[in-house]
Amino acid sequence: MLKYIRLNFGPSPHAPPLQLTPGPITLFIGPNNSGKSLLLKEVAKFFDNPKEIRGTQKIVADLDLARPAKGIPLRSVLDQLGAQEVDKKVRVPMSSLKGIPRSFIRQARTDDDEGLGYLGEAATLNLDGRTRLSLVEKKLAGDLLAPPEDALNILLQDETLRQRLRKATYDTLGLHAVIDPTGMQSLRLRMSARAPEDSHEELGFSERVRSFHRNATDIMEMSDGIKAYTGTLMALLAGKHRIITLDEPEAFLHPALARRLALDVANIAKERGANTLVATHSAEFLMGCIEAGANAQIVRLTYSHGTATARHLPAEELVSMMQNPLLRTTHLLSALFHAGVIVTEAEKDRAFYDEVNHRLMTFDGTGSPGTSFIFAQNKQTTHMLVAPLRRLGIPAATIVDMDFIKDGGRNFTNHLNAARVPEITQHALSETRVRLKAALDKNNPEWKTRGGIKVLGPADAEACRDFIQRLADYGIFIVEGGELESWLPKLGMNHSKHAWLYEVFDKMGSDPSVPGYVSPEAGDVWDFIRKIARWIHNPNRKGMAD
Repeated sequence: MLKYIRLNFGPSPHAPPLQLTPGPITLFIGPNNSGKSLLLKEVAKFFDNPKEIRGTQKIVADLDLARPAKGIPLRSVLDQLGAQEVDKKVRVPMSSLKGIPRSFIRQARTDDDEGLGYLGEAATLNLDGRTRLSLVEKKLAGDLLAPPEDALNILLQDETLRQRLRKATYDTLGLHAVIDPTGMQSLRLRMSARAPEDSHEELGFSERVRSFHRNATDIMEMSDGIKAYTGTLMALLAGKHRIITLDEPEAFLHPALARRLALDVANIAKERGANTLVATHSAEFLMGCIEAGANAQIVRLTYSHGTATARHLPAEELVSMMQNPLLRTTHLLSALFHAGVIVTEAEKDRAFYDEVNHRLMTFDGTGSPGTSFIFAQNKQTTHMLVAPLRRLGIPAATIVDMDFIKDGGRNFTNHLNAARVPEITQHALSETRVRLKAALDKNNPEWKTRGGIKVLGPADAEACRDFIQRLADYGIFIVEGGELESWLPKLGMNHSKHAWLYEVFDKMGSDPSVPGYVSPEAGDVWDFIRKIARWIHNPNRKGMAD
């Protein structure tokens, strides 16, 4: 088991390097080129030659293993395996141990007084997309009197493991994974619509066996998704690995299958007491880990403008987030995998601003690339989505209507806290908010629907714009016109709350080649979204976690 992993960097350039204790599941997420896959490779390298590795790697600075409370003396294991030599150095090369599947295991840690140590705690399994597919390929049949050398041969000799794999593939795919030995010198994996009646029907050589396998399908003729799912489970079940790395396990899998694989992986990790390190882009895989109750934790990596960061969301915080029905139903998990997030009050706001950003990106690239648009139920709850995203270092901006200025007390404070506005600044903003609300109410009690900031006189309007800009510095963006329906007035939409979105989309058009299609221009909502995009992609933005 891993005692800790320490990286070369932390949540900001001036923060200490991140060090964490992995649990059953640790998920590394972040944009492309942030170092997720490299991290897994560097972890694996530590089990080859740690003395030479330390200080040379880009992501992983160091790691250590927890000595097992009760271990198996290496000498007795070697005797049982028939190994001829014992390397009495601090680390024992696994190549000296006969009978261990060498394609899986790297090295065993030894730290007892005799230098013989304990075997198995550091056995590692490293799986990427190519490996998972190759695991289900035809293998040579091994000597049944010798220890098996690969996953397929291990399963061949273990009826319990075969039944477990068969049940998993049937529950998930509706097909039973079975081993076909009829190639005599080779083993094939087949998928059968029915389970074998007994082990003899699966592994014998009679006509009954040959008929059974003729009616099953060679897995190599099936989809990459079925091969990847089955290969991953084979590798996990066949080994005794305590440290497992999975690089993009969702590759080749549709969302539901990725979620089911996560459940299987997490359950095996819990059962074995293993550390499973996963690099993933899949919210479905993350949700499957959470549903398995595996105490999954998240580390988000970024690399931008030559600066790497790593931020940690502990398992207890992730579980707390997912216990909240609002957070479970707002695509918050999907947002974790984006470069930035824009949180709106309602679904129609989300749809409109997302379309505006899409046109900006298509037209001149001035929108916000890699950004997810999600919505809360109202402005009172947007802070509940922003806070956890900011803690993970994801630039999450909020768009609120101008009646945000009406909201004093706890709601206003919640938003400022989520946006990480300093306490002294909060006091100044709160006082300004009270005065602006009084000025707006005095000029027109219906100011939200009557032009917003336009109802104010010149001096008060200047103060209001200054207030709005100070909030925008921290990623809270207020619609100066009052509300969503104030945008694109030249299109002449009805301000009905129910009809406006359908009408504005109709008038904006859907085909750029057709006359009348509304393209981005200067001013109005186009500049509003451009401003948010600049905040999201500004490495020196205010309001982010240290």
